[in-house]
Amino acid sequence: MSVSITDLEFSYPGAEENPFLKVPEWRVETGEKVFLQGPSGSGKSTLLNILCGMLPVKTGEVSLFGHPLDQMNSRQRDRFRAGNIGYVFQQFNLIPYLNVMDNILVARQFNRGGKGSHSQSDIEDFLLTLNIGEEQWHKPARALSIGQQQRVAIARAFVNRPSLLIVDEPTSSLDHANRDDFMQLLMDRVAQTKATLLFVSHDISLAGHFSRVDSIYDINHGDVAADIDEEAPV
Repeated sequence: MSVSITDLEFSYPGAEENPFLKVPEWRVETGEKVFLQGPSGSGKSTLLNILCGMLPVKTGEVSLFGHPLDQMNSRQRDRFRAGNIGYVFQQFNLIPYLNVMDNILVARQFNRGGKGSHSQSDIEDFLLTLNIGEEQWHKPARALSIGQQQRVAIARAFVNRPSLLIVDEPTSSLDHANRDDFMQLLMDRVAQTKATLLFVSHDISLAGHFSRVDSIYDINHGDVAADIDEEAPV
């Protein structure tokens, strides 16, 4: 089992009487490719932040691969995230002044002491398969095209060999050609690594790529009308 949630309740400060997130039960089997859909403000990013260990669990049980996040402290959650979770952000979140290789290696540094990350040669080979040639490896991220940035973001997400890959609204600013390229690259890599995939989007047209489609409204019984500025972890 990749994800197991039981009786989860989460409230933001000042709104404890009306939990923003209430999840009686939600499970994701290992190896599943799950499309989680719903509009902004419906609780999707809050749920992701809990699964990544960025938000603490005070009520309920949340386990990833049998490891209880609700029983970990902040440092333990950070280490667990670095070693087990890959994250592709909506705006890719590359460090603009770092070059391609350094953006990827920074992510690898967070997994020191964890399970094996990809070696330098593995990263180079992967970049080549993503059509990021050697002449681009030392360019700052800000000098890359959108399509190149998205491929570097995929490489960074996989550098620590994650068991769970979370992808948060990555196609919202892409044209159709870049969107289709991104989805193909992503699905190919997930198939190769056998990672569990949790893909979050409001674009239901992408649902055909996935083995399962869940609505946040079916999962979250909380106060989804709350005006919350949700941000993915950095």
